[in-house]
Amino acid sequence: MAEQQAPTLAEGMASASHVEFARLAETVPTPALLYRADEVIEMVARLRDDLAVVPGAEISFAIKANRFPPLLRLLASHGVGADVASMPELGAAAPARVFKKNYTGPAL
Repeated sequence: MAEQQAPTLAEGMASASHVEFARLAETVPTPALLYRADEVIEMVARLRDDLAVVPGAEISFAIKANRFPPLLRLLASHGVGADVASMPELGAAAPARVFKKNYTGPAL
């Protein structure tokens, strides 16, 4: 039986099985937030499937919820736009290469 490789973090994002992810979590100093890239991608796909009945529906992520650049880049790479409500949120979206933006704040 081949030995399994330990999961690693790439830009703060991990793709690993639940067991491997649990092992990885044991190696990270706390407090910490760990994101499973494969789970994020799966949730985007499920949401997109659910919204397929709504003509023209697009998915946007509220930048105020989380400005973690690798997460924003992952979401953008799967067609998720950004909901921005302030200049700092707009500033977080730009380097993450989020091109689709919805401006919903009175501060813009």
